[in-house]
Amino acid sequence: MLTKGRLYIAIINFIIILILTSVGVNGEVFVTNQAGIKRVQYNLLILGYDIALTGKIDSQTYKSLVDFQQRNKLRASGEIDIDTFFKLEDFAGYMSHKVVIGDTLKSIARDYDISVGMIKRLNKLTSSKLKLGEELIIPQNGLEELAEYSLNKVITYILKPEDSLDEIAKRFNTTVEVLKRVNDISSSDIREIEALRIPISIVKSQYKAKNLTKDEILNNLIAPTVIRVSSNFGYREHPIKKKRIIHKGVDLAVVTGTKIKAIYKGTVLYSGWIKGYGKTVTIDHGNGIVSLYAHNSKLLVSKEEKVKSGQVITLSGNTGRTTGPHLHFGLYINNEAVDPLRYIK
Repeated sequence: MLTKGRLYIAIINFIIILILTSVGVNGEVFVTNQAGIKRVQYNLLILGYDIALTGKIDSQTYKSLVDFQQRNKLRASGEIDIDTFFKLEDFAGYMSHKVVIGDTLKSIARDYDISVGMIKRLNKLTSSKLKLGEELIIPQNGLEELAEYSLNKVITYILKPEDSLDEIAKRFNTTVEVLKRVNDISSSDIREIEALRIPISIVKSQYKAKNLTKDEILNNLIAPTVIRVSSNFGYREHPIKKKRIIHKGVDLAVVTGTKIKAIYKGTVLYSGWIKGYGKTVTIDHGNGIVSLYAHNSKLLVSKEEKVKSGQVITLSGNTGRTTGPHLHFGLYINNEAVDPLRYIK
């Protein structure tokens, strides 16, 4: 359920999309103006297509669009119809970063887990000098936001001569099919490949809680912040795609900078950027129980750090794909999302 503030933000976002697009005679939306085309070109660049940010449908942009449409079973017209526009938005979302005191290209690249070269390329930077207050476009790294893969950190693994796809899948607790899909390969023969992208789950429990049962942990969870729900756990209609998708957590209405607490003691599984979720922390409480805290402005704990119940672990924010500041709070039991409000005191 939308709060009044979130409704206003959603309306503003819709108006921005209208500005970027125009409606054709058949009611189908086509991006035709320079700002909209440039946004599409940014997305194609993030996905690895070698094109210039011209704001026009030049020959290279046309070829890239056709290739993207064919790969994703869309109408391969080379035009930017509504399906192509939002598919690109889903696959290659980006955010902006305002330069503050102490920022360097290297520190920004490290924080967002991307290369300095990519930042320079997207922002047309000819030097490494940054101006205070400058807005930089930052690509959201990671897998395409497919429901089954969205809570993964993608690493690059350099292959050794003796490696096989089966052995790598077992080592990283994934499947051959996932590796093929993520790396866009059809064969299990990887002799001609130098490196693989491998998704590592950030919500799969790795630890056993000593002298505690699963129920004892679940019966002692505390709230991460004041519980003011703006969106419940469960199925809801996507405002753009107009189809029912599952919301694997609850959204709690908080202002940017709110202190977020660990709901129970545990070990930090992940602390960093996740596509769509922005700055995210997950904590392994043991025995298959993991909590997730997303869209933060600042992360206060590091991977493998031990935390106490009630310890402040993040400051809330508006990073990733959001319609306004809030905390996306998730709870996973044996890698399956559950409604966290069923267990919070």
